[in-house]
Amino acid sequence: MGIYLSNKEFNNVLKELGKEYRIYAPKLFKNKGRFSDTDLVRYDEVYSVE
Repeated sequence: MGIYLSNKEFNNVLKELGKEYRIYAPKLFKNKGRFSDTDLVRYDEVYSVE
């Protein structure tokens, strides 16, 4: 059994949780890798699913 949330609904969940918690998730940083043409994935604070 699973739960399906649209992006808008998930953003609402993040907004409510963000009132009491800092939420971290993997984020993509374009062209911030070791070389100029590589991307970097690191954990960072998030406020929306985008």
